[in-house]
Amino acid sequence: MLPLEKVSVILVSKDRPEYLQDALESLVVQKKYIKEILIFDKSEQLDHIERIKNLSTLYNATLFLRPSTLNTSTLRNEGIQVAQGEFLCFLDDDDYLFPNYMERQLSYLQNGISLVFCNYITIKHPEHPVQIQPLQKRYAGLIQARTWTAALAFRYGALSIRRNAFAFIATFIPIIHGAMFRKDALDKIRFSDQMVFCEDLHFWILFYKNKLSMEFNNSVLAIYRIHESNWSSLFTAKHNLEFYSSLLSEGAVSGKVNYFILLLKILKFSRWGQFLENSQKKILLNALWNRISLLPYILLVFPYYITLKYQNNQSGKSLK
Repeated sequence: MLPLEKVSVILVSKDRPEYLQDALESLVVQKKYIKEILIFDKSEQLDHIERIKNLSTLYNATLFLRPSTLNTSTLRNEGIQVAQGEFLCFLDDDDYLFPNYMERQLSYLQNGISLVFCNYITIKHPEHPVQIQPLQKRYAGLIQARTWTAALAFRYGALSIRRNAFAFIATFIPIIHGAMFRKDALDKIRFSDQMVFCEDLHFWILFYKNKLSMEFNNSVLAIYRIHESNWSSLFTAKHNLEFYSSLLSEGAVSGKVNYFILLLKILKFSRWGQFLENSQKKILLNALWNRISLLPYILLVFPYYITLKYQNNQSGKSLK
């Protein structure tokens, strides 16, 4: 039997009450599993603050009003600190959970697993409110394809989370609201207040570094919503290059497949060596060449990337 009223939902918001209401609405049908909803809002506009206060009352959430200067990582860390639930999940104000998210994610955490990632789709959907049934109908083919190809790529092969957790995280790229974890696993894990980009990746990789147990749920249970004011629109390849290069320099990654994926990431985000010095590029290419025999073991990921490319093309089209 799944635990009831055990999940703390940590939600960060800023000046987007319409999106926030959609996010909160996605929790209503799952409320039997939720112990508390913690909203950390750093809105600047007074009318938005008033509307968010009303939403917190309407959805029985605890509201923390914070200065707009605080970054999202700081607020998520505060949420971890004050949360009372046995299990935690994050939800940004512009994203959305499917109605069976809580049930399916909790089912993976019953056997001592510290963290479970779910599958997701990315769409452009600026309209309000979100109508989940039409969305599921429109994207039924994509959801089915993403579910099947993700299982093929990540459930049991060389990129499976149990065999090579770093390779999984770096290749699948989990979204923040696509994860649920046990609070008691977070003794040494917090978001970096110093990172503007890649803070989510850094957070997940801390689970890998601390050798905590992780699982992958290939069911599509969340929506990553694209719109004009997404913070990720400012993200560039150089941010990724700096992040993965730092992992290489500190020797954070071990295992043949994990290391191979790390080198591939650095090569990719350096635009195949354009951002690297010639000596660095030569060392990197030699290291990759010495491990080229591993390439066939990760070929199962290509069907997944085909659906990813299709999804990203679709995300540029608004639902009309």
